[in-house]
Formats: sequence, C-alpha cells, structure tokens
Amino acid sequence: MSKVSWGKFVDDWNENDLPYDFRPILFLRGSAYEMGKQYGEAMSTLIKRNFCACEGIVLRGILDKPADVLDSHEKEIEDSIEVQIEKMREYTPDIMKYWEGMADGAGVTLCDIGLINLFMWYTGLFEEHCSTIAAKDSCTVDGKVICGINDDVTWANNGYGPIIMAFPDEGNAFLTVPGIAGQLSCNFAMNEKGLAITFTGGECARPEDLAGDYWDFITLLNNMVWKCDTAAEAKAMFDKVPVKGGWSFLFADAGRDISITEATSAISHNRVPGDHGEKDFILVTNHFVDEGMRVASFPGYEDSYNRYNTEEKLLHENHGHIDLTALKNILGCPDYWDGQSWHMNSWGFGDLATATEHSMFTPEMRFPDFKPAFRCLAEPEDRKAHILMGGRDLGNAYCVRPMGQYLTLHVGPNEAAVCNEADQDAMMEIWEAARFISQNDCPDKDKRLGELSEAKAAFWQGRNCQAKAECSRRDAAKARKHYAEATSCYTKTMLLARKAREADQLV
Repeated sequence: MSKVSWGKFVDDWNENDLPYDFRPILFLRGSAYEMGKQYGEAMSTLIKRNFCACEGIVLRGILDKPADVLDSHEKEIEDSIEVQIEKMREYTPDIMKYWEGMADGAGVTLCDIGLINLFMWYTGLFEEHCSTIAAKDSCTVDGKVICGINDDVTWANNGYGPIIMAFPDEGNAFLTVPGIAGQLSCNFAMNEKGLAITFTGGECARPEDLAGDYWDFITLLNNMVWKCDTAAEAKAMFDKVPVKGGWSFLFADAGRDISITEATSAISHNRVPGDHGEKDFILVTNHFVDEGMRVASFPGYEDSYNRYNTEEKLLHENHGHIDLTALKNILGCPDYWDGQSWHMNSWGFGDLATATEHSMFTPEMRFPDFKPAFRCLAEPEDRKAHILMGGRDLGNAYCVRPMGQYLTLHVGPNEAAVCNEADQDAMMEIWEAARFISQNDCPDKDKRLGELSEAKAAFWQGRNCQAKAECSRRDAAKARKHYAEATSCYTKTMLLARKAREADQLV
C-alpha cells in the first residue's frame, strides 16, 4: 500500500479558491501531537491543496514516462521520506509528534506531510534567495535589537497558509509563518523569551556539503524557538543536527546577542558583528562571508554579492538611525549598489553574464519566480513581530490583492494576551488613520475614508469574536478558536487602517 496519497486529493479542494488576502491567525495549544492535530483540522482543505501542488511539482518531469517508471519514482520518494521521518524522530522527536497530529487532523498520511515539507529536495527548488539583517546598540535608534528577513521563494512555496501562534505544554510559546499550510514555518520564527531566528540559503558546491542526514531545516528552525530560550542555546542545538545543504542562520535574542552561523553538511563557522567591518550589525544574503567557508562557494553568485553590498552600504550610511522604518526600507530597497555606483529602480533581466542590471540584484528581488513571499521583522526585547505579505512593489508581489502594509503581533504568553495587544494596536491604527486623513488635504479622501470604514468593520468583527472567546472560557477549544478569529480581524484592521494613511506607511 502506498504511503503517499498519490492522486487522492484532486477533488478535495476548489481550484478557484485564491490565496488569502489576509492570512488567518491560528492559535495552537497542548502537547506536540495536540497542536499538530488542531493545525490539521483547521487547515485540512488547504493541506490537501498544497499536497497536490507539491505532488504535481515532484512528478512533473516524468508524467509522460511509462507507468513502471512513474511507479518506481513514486516509491523512491516514499522510501526517502520514510528515512527522513526516522531521522527526525531521532533529532527532533516532538516535531514528528506535531507532524503525526497534523496528518491525523487533516486526514492525510504522515508521508503526505513529509512530501509537503520536503518537496523542494525532489525538485531542485531548495536554492533560496533571501536576505537577513540584525542590528543593535550604536547602530539602532534606541540601542535595542532589531532584525529582519526577506523570504524570497518561488510561486510553488507560498500563499496558502496561516500565521501560527503556538502555546505548547512544554517549552516556549512561539510564532511562525508557514509558507504553505502543512509546513511548520518559513525562514522566520520568534518566541516569548525574545529569541528570533531567521535563515537564508547558503552555498554547497561540493558533494560533502550535501551529505547531511537531516533534510528539513525549516522544522529545525521551529524546534529551536520552541525548545530554546537564548541565541546561545539555539546555536548549540543547531550544531548538533546534521543539516543537509548550505545555510546561514541568524540568531538574535532579548539579551542583544546577535550572530550568524554559516554552515554546510561538512563545515560551519559562527561570525559576530565586527568580524568583517560591521559595527553592531550583521547581515547575510546567500554567499558565505567567512573566508574559510568559501571552499563551499558556487562560481559567480553575482546577485547575492550585489544584494549584500547594497544592504551593507545602507546600514553604514544609516548607522545610528536604524529603526523599523529604516530596516523595512533596506530590505525593500528596489535599487542596488554595485560597489561603485547605484542602479536605481532595477528591473533589468537577462543573461547573468551580460546583463548590466538584474532583477535579482536588489533586496526587493523582482525575478519572475523568486521574489518576496514575506518580509518579517522582530523586536526581540519587546517580543513584537511585524509581517508583510509580498514586498514593497505591489505589482511584483505574489499576492492577488497585496496590501503593502505590515501587521504587528506580540508573541505570548497566552491567547487572551495576544488578542488584547492586537485589539489595542488595531484601535490605535484606526485613530492614526483618522488623524492623518483629517489633518491632510488628500485628493483621494473618499477612497481613504472607505478603506477606514472597512478597517472599522473588521475591528467590530474582532470585538464580537473576542466577546465570544471571553464568554467561552469554560470551553478552552472554543475560546481558543474565537480568540484566533478576533486576532485575525484585528490584524486585518491594522492593514486596512495603515492602507488608509498610505502616505505615512512604514515600507
């Protein structure tokens, strides 16, 4: 009997259902298995849709082959997934319990969940084009730590999923943003202790750099914020797991410890601010910065060096003035610095060897396939996360109706606290938008007031859901559901209200 549900879920979802304009917040609570089951039950239809998308991608190149070739390829993938499941049981057992709960809740097999999380390794899509930055002390306006990440991925790996706030029985409450439902996170996670972790794709040019036994680097990110309180603890956990491939993980915590570990399956190096001329900041795109790690480097990789040069120059130029706005602008920069001059609003595209400008050279990333699915920022000392779906350029975004605005969530310690913070943030955003419209002579005032009316409607819906949650306190599952619905309404309020004062937006 097949352990992967090949062809089973084709009719279980509607092809006309588009990705969310406003991602729902999903609250999970309990044991690892219970949280996974809650996730699976809430997202069953989307998990089946995402399984079908992943199935199609991994089989796309052989669908015209004879049946025995297709059968053999399917079994090879199944066997590989089963090996990975056992490796994950060894290194991250609670992640496997989470997967098991998700499979049972969604009505799929454990190997189906494995395919959703591991499909990139079967397609060659594991290369990522992301950027991540952390700054603190003399580099930031208030001396506090701030960090951010661009999640530059393909059309295949984003859109159909929630934002997760988990409250496990043991370990830390944590926030993740899955690329698609069925996955645990993308390249950003943060917990209630103020530990924030991001990662970018690195380099792995040699066979030994791809020899690691543990393939799912994304679930490892999830496991670290769940189990670890500090950057030092997370780095120690990372070092013990034989991760496949080349990656750069950024660790930042509320104690202002920031560093980047560049690693392949064969070698690794941890670098800190100052190792390469940085002053209270650190960054990485996709190439390895440490000289000793260059033995694993790919030839060329011109786009990564240009993005790094651009971000580093902007960090130096804005040193001492880095705040949320500045970091959002750096990660969303549509220009690039080639080391000698600026190339403005770059949409260049062509052969890498001859192009004078290229869409992948900018932090904003305007490649036809790779581009920002998310931009996530963290304020570890305040336990705040800021999430933008898509990028700064609304036309370039994957989203059908992109807002171009950030939502804000406070991480932990419980559902009511997260909801209450979102309520207050949403209320203030309505007030700020009303003040902006009132004090400015806006030619599109009616349009802005219409957006503000939508924000108010979402806010009232949130207040209604919050009242239901508070009245359901004797039924924990029902209360959790209503708190999540209320928080989703409040994040929608934030986005719409910020859209109404778009001239004042922080992107």
